[in-house]
Amino acid sequence: MTKATDPAYLHPAEDIELGKMFVDPNNPRITPDEPPGYGSADQLFDPAKQEALIARTYEVYKAETLESSIIDQGWVPVDPILVWKDPKTERYVVVEGNTRTSVLKTVRKNLAKEEEKLEKLRRGQGGGFPAPELSRQEQRVEKIKSLIASTEKIKAFPVKAANAAELNQILPRLHGARHVAPAKQWGPHAVGLYIMSLYLERFHAQFPKEELRIDEGILTQIADIIPLKKDEIRRKIQASSAFGRFRANYDDRVQTAGNSFVSGDQYYIEQILDHQVSRNAFEFGSNDLYLSEKGEEALFQWAFSKPRNRKKTEDDDDPNVFQKAEDLRVWQRIANYDAKNSTTNFAGRLNVEEPSDATPVRDLLAEMTLHRGKSKPIKTLTDLLETMKEFKAGSLVDQAAHIRPLLKEVERQAQRFITMLDAATHDEDEDEASDVE
Repeated sequence: MTKATDPAYLHPAEDIELGKMFVDPNNPRITPDEPPGYGSADQLFDPAKQEALIARTYEVYKAETLESSIIDQGWVPVDPILVWKDPKTERYVVVEGNTRTSVLKTVRKNLAKEEEKLEKLRRGQGGGFPAPELSRQEQRVEKIKSLIASTEKIKAFPVKAANAAELNQILPRLHGARHVAPAKQWGPHAVGLYIMSLYLERFHAQFPKEELRIDEGILTQIADIIPLKKDEIRRKIQASSAFGRFRANYDDRVQTAGNSFVSGDQYYIEQILDHQVSRNAFEFGSNDLYLSEKGEEALFQWAFSKPRNRKKTEDDDDPNVFQKAEDLRVWQRIANYDAKNSTTNFAGRLNVEEPSDATPVRDLLAEMTLHRGKSKPIKTLTDLLETMKEFKAGSLVDQAAHIRPLLKEVERQAQRFITMLDAATHDEDEDEASDVE
């Protein structure tokens, strides 16, 4: 696997002026829907766009915590910062380390506010303002000034790319080693966007006049430079493409329904692709880049047509057929149960041809569980545990708003059952004691 500081792709570290370093507008977690690439200096270094990108970086990466840590502890360059020097302007794009760069720039921007706050505290001291707060603010301002002084220049590794074309060849290997492999920083949506950008660039270069399609040769090229299997890359491209068009077609209706798209919503498409029952129902083949019209309508009806309750409570349930993308995995479990029990067809009650008649997955699961029999709690709990073991960290993080309240409910139910069993065991012990007497 490529290391982050592989000398094959990077020059030795240099001390670079922070003022010449700019956040990367092509970063898939903070980029706009159409990243500008690296060929246009106007797009890369535009001040207004840079300000917006830094704000987006703070939002996505929750950078306030990192900012507080850097102010308190000082600048500790643990992870390498990678940059690319634009040959036309002699300025640098930060291709690795955007959050830290954003923090250092923000601290400089906010120094005047911190000093103003300090002066207000000093003026208020005569009116009995608490001395400890004044002291803390004095220390904070001094720490910020010290941080600024120590980071006028930043040690960074320039990428060995003389132009944008060479950079586009090298970056996938650097990003692939750090972010695309499991347990790294980018979530599924960001990885999908990045892989899609790699695919689009190569496809349009090779087939400039052809309509976008799946090309096996280009899939192989991408598999050679990032640590994912060819089929995984295929599905990332399919999901990114299908979600992009679905969002474009349904954004107005989703907003009318009281919802809004978030980055994690692409996971619905990925789950459709990952399970046989949904692939068949949506007729989503291995070379398809978009859902059919009826497939998009079904997805809208089932996941977005009713207000989504992102902070679920017992009294305020999510009314959609799919409360979360993982419900497609549950649909597959129900289909597997039907396959073993010829008398049931619970999974068939989700019909893409008639989406408005679908039964919510949670209700199907409840019916299936009831059918399985109330006398089989061990089997039910075993299935639940096995399913939970399949969850991936990146998916959990991207679906945190949905998953956290569900886990809380699982915890609550488990504690209720444990309390009930403890009470029953206690009663049995007392009965046995009585029999002995």
